[in-house]
Formats: sequence, structure tokens, C-alpha cells
Amino acid sequence: MTQPLKPSSGNVYQDLETKDAQAMQAKAYLVTIIGDVIYDMRLKQIQAAQKMGISQGDLSKLLNGQFRGFSLDRLFTMLLRLKQDITIHIQKTKHTPHIHLSFSHPS
Repeated sequence: MTQPLKPSSGNVYQDLETKDAQAMQAKAYLVTIIGDVIYDMRLKQIQAAQKMGISQGDLSKLLNGQFRGFSLDRLFTMLLRLKQDITIHIQKTKHTPHIHLSFSHPS
């Protein structure tokens, strides 16, 4: 018997009842940004990995969605090493707290 479909929460990790769903979604977003920055800078993986301070193998895993072993802090550090500014905005909410990240492409 099939289960009825239910609407997405907007967070696939939450929908799959993954532990630390918000952090996982934030990591996935940061990894997407890292990939975009590497592409925009026209870097080969080995060049990007050297700038980021990781091995090419780890970068390959990261870009292929294997980022569980990488903390948010480590991903932020990689973006800084790729010459990206990071701004963090924290505010009190009356709603369910969530992590929201945004990325601005250079003009």
C-alpha cells in the first residue's frame, strides 16, 4: 500500500526527518555556492582545493553532496579562502526559528 503524498516543507532534510535538518540544508546551500564560485572563477578542482586548504578528493566529495563531515564553520572558511565576503544576520523571531542563507552574484 502506498502512502499518500504530503506537501514539502521546503527542506528536503526535514521532510526525510534527517537529524539536524536545518544545518544540513544550510550546508547544501553553502556547497552550491562554493561550486558556483569555483565555476565563476574558472578554477580546476585542484586549484580550488589548494585555495580552500583541502584535498582535491575532499573537494570532489563535497561537490558531489558528501558534506556530512564538514562543519558550517569549515564551509564558511572555504568561502573566505575563495575571497567571498560573508555576512551573518541574527534576529529574534516569534515564529519557528530557521536558518536562511542568501548569495549575491557579483554584477
